[in-house]
Formats: sequence, structure tokens, C-alpha cells
Amino acid sequence: MSGSELRMLCELRCSIAVRTSTTSAAIKSLLELLNHHNKEEKNFIIKIGEKLFHSSQDVSAGIWAYGYTKRVSLVIKNDAMHHNFEEFSKAADAEMQLQNKKILSNERVITVLNSCNDPQRNANCLVFFSGMREVGEILEGASENAGRKRRQVTKEIEYHHKWLDGVVNYIFNDSTSQTVRKCFLKAAEAWQKETCITFTQGKADTGYLVVNDEGVYYSHVGRLGDEQPISLDRSTCTEEIGRAIHEIGHALGLYHTQSRYDRDSYLNVNLLKIKEPYRVEFGIIPENETDLYEAKYDYGSIMHYAAVIEDPAMIPNDKKYLRTMGSQMFSFTDLWLINEFYGCHEKCKQGPHLECDNGGFPHARKCNEECTCPSGYGGKQCKIRPEQCGDERNATDKWQYLDIDIKNSIGSEEYAKCYYWIRSPPGTVIEVKIAQMSEFSAEGCWKAGVEIKTNKDQTLTGYRFCSEDDEETEILRSHSHLVPIIAYNKKFFTFMAKLQYRFVDAAKQTGV
Repeated sequence: MSGSELRMLCELRCSIAVRTSTTSAAIKSLLELLNHHNKEEKNFIIKIGEKLFHSSQDVSAGIWAYGYTKRVSLVIKNDAMHHNFEEFSKAADAEMQLQNKKILSNERVITVLNSCNDPQRNANCLVFFSGMREVGEILEGASENAGRKRRQVTKEIEYHHKWLDGVVNYIFNDSTSQTVRKCFLKAAEAWQKETCITFTQGKADTGYLVVNDEGVYYSHVGRLGDEQPISLDRSTCTEEIGRAIHEIGHALGLYHTQSRYDRDSYLNVNLLKIKEPYRVEFGIIPENETDLYEAKYDYGSIMHYAAVIEDPAMIPNDKKYLRTMGSQMFSFTDLWLINEFYGCHEKCKQGPHLECDNGGFPHARKCNEECTCPSGYGGKQCKIRPEQCGDERNATDKWQYLDIDIKNSIGSEEYAKCYYWIRSPPGTVIEVKIAQMSEFSAEGCWKAGVEIKTNKDQTLTGYRFCSEDDEETEILRSHSHLVPIIAYNKKFFTFMAKLQYRFVDAAKQTGV
């Protein structure tokens, strides 16, 4: 395999990512290097090779083949094998006996591979089937525990479908811990509460999720039509329930936000900072395979990768959104997309329903009772400030202080939130700057922080801040005479922020 590189990365499921410029020679070299003596294993690799390389020239191809369960890395480079496959196979078999069940058989893998018949789609296969990994594993030079990673709505095409009638069937693997079961149910309930999707325990002929507990997060995009694995990590899912919500979002049909075909208008991705086997996961999904439903690009989507603040591989064009990326909270856009994709909006339109302000839409389950509102807005029709703690302030032309002090007394599974509205007279806009900020730095500011909505489109997530370093942020300037501010905390320790605000004439340039 001269001049080409084969990487086999096995992370609780056997992953094959291949980069090659030849076809038959690559398959032959693959078989020789792996030195399979077991006929069944050899035939399995042949089928994978045929599917990967069939009629493809100079195409970067990636596919995840599920069937083995051991955290082992194999690297084969320049015809040199650095890890014995038999050793891996024995370890995998031992782990398999512990797990007591293969989630997907070799035969099922081939069925999944049939999703990728079109060579032009091979480059996207790894995105469709990839497992949830830490950002630190993906980014060159990133710390081991740097953060989290891991699509907009898929179109209804042959290899990922909607769940029929919005019903998602699921079962738990016998070995799945109670912790992961609770996490899945909580995350499923979060989606069900805000959409017309229904989760039902039990198998179905049209497909069902198999919930696993494998120390890693992964999910396919959309419904496969057969048993379909989804995995959560028991060590983090209770506190970071957003990661479970993220994976179920994939299962419902959501792509990563940064894979949108228009992402280059909003984001600068430096592939040199991303480890080569994972660069395919930062690829753009073609326009003919996705439907944005006219949704704007939302840096605060729960489906957006984090940036890794110290040395980001992704930099938003508006750099003030750097800490917003990697959120573990629903964005209004996430809910809009799923409700539109599954026809929830249309169902409401067919009967009595509310008219909603500020970009909201009738709630999928309470069409004539309440609206689903953008963050920072509440009431039945999104006209008022949400009724949690906080207050309303009237800005003057002099700087005033807003002191925020929020502590979570309801446990780390839920966010405590306070909502503030800053108002100013018509013909003016509001300026906000950060005077002081607690140090709660985390990717996506998921632990605690403040969201300041000076952005023009109020249906999108605002700017989020959670670090002392944010005290250097430039003055934020609104586009109207109302600025919602959301303070939130998932930790027991108190989060504090001191903000300053004032109004200026709408025609005046920003200044101190």
C-alpha cells in the first residue's frame, strides 16, 4: 500500500478509516497486512473492502464497522503493522464474553454498509456512523480532556429515515446500567416534551434503538429500519445530560451544525489542528442531502461542536460566539428543526392554535395553550420575561450595574436560571459590557454562565460567557431597545457576574 495510509481505530467498536488512491491493490494489501486466518473474519474484511473501494478512485472513504468491543488502536502505515490483529481479536472476544452479546453482527454491518453504495457519499459515511468522542481525541495538540464533540436535519433519503408517525421505539441492552437507562429516559423525555415525538419501549418491525452503556457516546443519524445502537457513558451522562440529548438528536435525524453546507459563511475550520483520521467528521454535508428549513446558523445548537478555547480548530466569524459553541442546552433552532421535520408545526396549523410573538411557534403538544419561545422570552405567546428569578431594568445614558448571583440548589441534573430584561427608549440601542465574571470556564459554558442577547435575530442563541478572561470582551451593542440576559448554573457553587449597561442613540457609534 505504498504511498497510502490505513488507520484502524477501535474504540469499543471497531472503526475503519481508510485513505487510498487505488482499489484492488488496497484491498489485497489490507488482507495481507491483517493476515486473517479465520475464514469468517477474512470474508468480513473482504466485504468491507469491496464496499469501501468499489468504483472509487482518489476518494477519501471512511466507514465505521460495528462488531468488536475493545478499546484498542491499530495503526498500519507503509506496509508495517504496529499491532498484532490476533492480539486485538483475542482481547475483543474476551470483552465480548463480558458484554454477553454482540450489538451488531457481521451480517448487520454489511447491511449498514449498503447505505454507502454511492462512491460520492463515501466521504460522509464516517460522519453518519461515527461515535461520540472527546474533542481532545480529535484535535491535534489538544488536552486529553479538552471537551466534547460530535449534524442539521437529514433529508428523507434511503439510508436515514424519519421515525414513522414520530414514534421512536427503543429497548435496553441487558448489560446497560441503571445510570445510563435513567439518562436515556431523561433525555428522551426532554425531546418528547418539546416536540410531537413519542418514545415507546419495545421492538418494532420498522426499527428500534438499542440503548447501550459502553463508556462512549455514539448514534446513527435517523432511523435505520432495524435494530440500531445508541450508546451513552455512565460516568458523565447524569451531570452532562446534554450529551445524551445530543445523541438522541442524531437518532431523530439531526446532523452536526458545523456540517451545514453554508457553514463556511459562519465558521473558519482549520483542518491542520484536527487529527487526520477525524477530519472527515468536519466535512460539509451536501445541500441535496440536508434540509435547513430556512433555519439560521445557530452557534448555540446542542448539535454544534465545541471550539477548545486554548487553541481552537473552529473559530466563529463573530469571535464573541467562541464560548457559545458546544452547548449542552437545547437551542430554539434545534426544537424548530425537529418540529418542522416531523410535521409538528403542520399538525398545529390544522386546528386551533396561538399566534406567537418574537419568532416563537405553537407548542407541539399544546397548540392552543402556549408557544415554544426563543431563549429569554416567555408567557403564553412569548411576549413577556420568563417567570423565574430576575427582573427588568430601564437603561439610562449613564452606565449602570447589573449584579448577577445564581446558585444551583436543585441538583446538577437541572439548570437554575434567572432572566433579566434591559429596556431603553425607542430610537436607542443598548450597550452591555462585562465588568467582572466568575471563573466557570468550560466548552460551551455548560457548567454556568450568562447569555447576553444583543444579537439581531432573537430566535438564535446569544453570546455566552463564563470566564474571567471574558472581562476583556468588547462592548456588546444591541439592534433594538430590548436585551434579554439569561444567567444559568448547573453547579452548587455560586456563579457571579457584574455587567454594565446604558443606552445610546441608535445612530451613534460604540464607545466607552
